[in-house]
Amino acid sequence: MKNSTDRFDNVIGKIHEYKEQLKQDLKKYIFENCKTYGDVEKILLIQMKDGHWNNNKLKILIVEELKEEVEREKNNLSVQ
Repeated sequence: MKNSTDRFDNVIGKIHEYKEQLKQDLKKYIFENCKTYGDVEKILLIQMKDGHWNNNKLKILIVEELKEEVEREKNNLSVQ
């Protein structure tokens, strides 16, 4: 049983790493194609609506995480 748990955890770990890489690739693409944080927020809102419409839980998760990261970055800029 322990071996199957270890293998399962290993697969989940790989999926998490891949999700993080995808998120960074999407973030880079978004920032390359947007001029303002408002543009970024619009794209993320559209993607979130699409994720909900299509019941794509992975897309929703990634967009939520991207929104949080963008919000943190935006707040850091306004403090500086």
